[in-house]
Amino acid sequence: MKKIILIVAVLISSSSLKAEIFGTAGTLKPGVMMFGVEPQVDIAPGDLTGFFHFGIGLLKRMDVNFVVGAGTAPNYAGGQLEYQFIKSDPIDFSLSFGPHYQRAAFLDLTPNFSHRFEHFALSTGPDLQWQVTRVKYLSVSWFFGTSIPVLRNVELLFDFGIQMKGNKNWISGGLATYF
Repeated sequence: MKKIILIVAVLISSSSLKAEIFGTAGTLKPGVMMFGVEPQVDIAPGDLTGFFHFGIGLLKRMDVNFVVGAGTAPNYAGGQLEYQFIKSDPIDFSLSFGPHYQRAAFLDLTPNFSHRFEHFALSTGPDLQWQVTRVKYLSVSWFFGTSIPVLRNVELLFDFGIQMKGNKNWISGGLATYF
């Protein structure tokens, strides 16, 4: 347990996250649903946003996730379709794609690499956001995250993202429940 707390502390102290990344490269099994709550802080300017996630497994290795958020940053609404290309114990790889709106329309593409350990999982990958309205541009962050089961159908999630091009650093954490 001390190792898990140390890893979480390192991840939290490192930097930041975006709402479309909330979990690992694993997908929900068909018919399984997820509800999650995620507060997120953008590092400079210091915006705080609360996000609500709802996901459902569609097919084997495919799920969809809907997200809404509000706070000191502009309101957020979006959705992603995720497909898990690799599920090879302990490595997973998925790709999510979908739109979101936050002051402008964006298309998101997020490759997600995860490694499952006995009591937690670590994830990383690039988060690409292409603004398709107003001035068109591509922003890129690199994210890191962890997922820790805390109860039978409940996970504690922490993520952060580091700005690479045209984006903010962010950090978030939250709870997801599965039913």
